[in-house]
Amino acid sequence: MCGAKLISQKGLHSHVQGYHGKETKCDECGLVCPSRPKLLCHIREKHPVDKPKILKVHECPHCEKTFHAKYHVAFRKHLCLKHPEEHLKDSPHPCIVCYHTFATENELNVHLETHAYLKCTICDKYSMNIGHLQSHMRIHTGERPFKCTLCDQSFKTNGHLSVSRT
Repeated sequence: MCGAKLISQKGLHSHVQGYHGKETKCDECGLVCPSRPKLLCHIREKHPVDKPKILKVHECPHCEKTFHAKYHVAFRKHLCLKHPEEHLKDSPHPCIVCYHTFATENELNVHLETHAYLKCTICDKYSMNIGHLQSHMRIHTGERPFKCTLCDQSFKTNGHLSVSRT
């Protein structure tokens, strides 16, 4: 199609869907998006309260904020930081990396060891998985392995490559 060179089949598939997919229309406002991923981004940004049918939305039990995954880090982080009195009542020791909570400090310390190999050696940032850490390291190295021949730009992540075409 465009000659984009990506390092993985998954990345290429994502690029094709993001840039060369079918146009899709937003049921809420009628906006036509170039692909389904772009439509989902539009819906998350412009219609978060409307809870569109194509996205499974979970609501915080303490406020009206919505999340797209009930057990995602963003949801757990929200609970720990915005509602600590309710959320941390039974398990008052949250992990600063993934926001899982633990009843005792000892349980938390044992858990923290699982994150030890996901620590940036330059700035001590923790990452949830090796892919996130590799992506983070590009901040320090300046590496931009994701290239699109349509626009001749390079990006640190496949996600940034997709965003550049919006």
